[in-house]
Amino acid sequence: MNQVVILESNTLSIVDWYCSDSPIVPVTDGIYIPIIEGLTWDVVKAIKEDDGSIILVEDPVKVKAKLDAAWTQVRTQQKHKLYESDWTCSVTDYTPPNKPEWIAYRQALRDVTTQTDPFNILWPVSPM
Repeated sequence: MNQVVILESNTLSIVDWYCSDSPIVPVTDGIYIPIIEGLTWDVVKAIKEDDGSIILVEDPVKVKAKLDAAWTQVRTQQKHKLYESDWTCSVTDYTPPNKPEWIAYRQALRDVTTQTDPFNILWPVSPM
């Protein structure tokens, strides 16, 4: 399936994108450019070459923003999972029968952010 971006003609800003197996058939004003393999619409920018052609290249600012947003989601989910398991370690008058497993699970949750890819997090399994 091909991803295609639609650019505003004057500013070369991305105004829309779509996926299609069909040939590119413009139905509105704009410039339609297929995205090359390995890139996605949300991390590219259009540039005009010296010969007047327009190409799409990876935009490091957009890549960083996408990574930052993904890590924010990971940390939010991590905090939620830690909150859900607080009862296993914070209640002083109750000790769960598998407390060492809960301690290991909670440490694994804390270590989630040491992984390198926020889009493919391997979450630990709760001892429940």
